[in-house]
Amino acid sequence: MTLHPGDVFKRSKFFDSQQRIYNLQIFEDVTPKFESVGDEGDIDITINVKEKQSGILNMGFGYSNVQKLTGFLQVSEKNFLGRSLEWNASVEFGKLTKNFYISIFDPWFLDTQTGLGFSLFDTERDWFGYRVHNQGTSIRVGRPFFNLDYSKYYLEYRLEKVNYSDFSRELDPKDPFDPRNQAKKYPKITSNFSLTFLRDSRDNYLFPSSGSETKIITSLVGGPLGGSEDIGYYSIIADAKWYIKFIYKLTFYTNLRIGFVNNLGKDKTIDPRDLFRLGGSFTNSIRGYPDFSITPEGSVFGGRSMFITSFGFLFPIIEQIGGNIFFDAGNTWANPYELNVFNLKRGLGFGIMLQTPMGPLGFDYAYGFDKQPPGWEPHFRFGGYF
Repeated sequence: MTLHPGDVFKRSKFFDSQQRIYNLQIFEDVTPKFESVGDEGDIDITINVKEKQSGILNMGFGYSNVQKLTGFLQVSEKNFLGRSLEWNASVEFGKLTKNFYISIFDPWFLDTQTGLGFSLFDTERDWFGYRVHNQGTSIRVGRPFFNLDYSKYYLEYRLEKVNYSDFSRELDPKDPFDPRNQAKKYPKITSNFSLTFLRDSRDNYLFPSSGSETKIITSLVGGPLGGSEDIGYYSIIADAKWYIKFIYKLTFYTNLRIGFVNNLGKDKTIDPRDLFRLGGSFTNSIRGYPDFSITPEGSVFGGRSMFITSFGFLFPIIEQIGGNIFFDAGNTWANPYELNVFNLKRGLGFGIMLQTPMGPLGFDYAYGFDKQPPGWEPHFRFGGYF
């Protein structure tokens, strides 16, 4: 809350407080009630909230271009004990995939503004001509970023054991990022420390019509942090999204995303998982192209720099259902200095999103102009618009 008892009433502070409560994502309705008190213009404000279903038990089957047919079981809770305590446990299994993940996060640890959480994971999957298996744990601490509105920062440490195996004969042995070309062979230990800055002033986390969301992630892996002695690199990823009310119920949005990853020295190597693969509707989204299909020429493992931009319009259809039209463009390059914003893969399309008890579900259909041959590509999403 930014409006406190005894404050002079300001509409901007009230709407900001109401927005913050809704964006906790644990209430489906946030309704204020105003009541005059005394003869001096004082008012009492009561905010009535209706808690939405915060626990999820989800099981079933899924299909993707990458992992093919999979089964899954997920149990999660976003408001455990009524304290916004979040925990999640999931198992995914299939011919190409075996995943186990458990996490817990307390955003008000010991009734302070410090958030504290940890996770355990064991994942194994086939990935574009090779198999990757990683096991490990992480711990995360978060705090408000001083007095900057809507802002937080997170510190995270992750320790993992990683192995690559079952390489396809179709892979080019001369690929510069192929882990088989590294002097020391896998499995290896990666020690990762990251600092994340997040500012989110969106008026609605699901169907935003104004505000912005900015995230900057810096990471250091290996080197002075230990782990396998030949692992050592750093990365920077910056992402910014803006939402602007247009005409009628249309909202214009735009997104810029840029990233770099580089070795700490000539004798240090990069874990291929932290290289950039673009395409599809996942984190590095360029719709109109198959998932993770955009890589630098000569490598299927990814690149060390990437650039993505998107813009389009969001609009409501009926309650809890929204649509969008969009244009995406981006690319990835083998080296940071090769980044070229005039050499981008382009996609144009439309989509729909539905809010369900399991979270947002969406479908996009986009035309990729620069793939061979050009054509349409469907994308199923679990999460926000982009």
